[in-house]
Amino acid sequence: MATKPIKSTNPIKQKIVKTFKDKFGATKITSVVFDDKAKIYYANCFRKFMWLGGQQVNESEIEERA
Repeated sequence: MATKPIKSTNPIKQKIVKTFKDKFGATKITSVVFDDKAKIYYANCFRKFMWLGGQQVNESEIEERA
């Protein structure tokens, strides 16, 4: 798996974070990375002070919401 971190300066990060928040009901998203072979974004998700775990979203879901 070849993962690349998505930095806050990346213009697509805002769309990615919004997708995770909408899909999982999260209030905080950390450590967003992209697996370029599987075309999947991974992130740690939190709701208030509750850990929701490491979640994943397909690249196609990001493009559909854009």
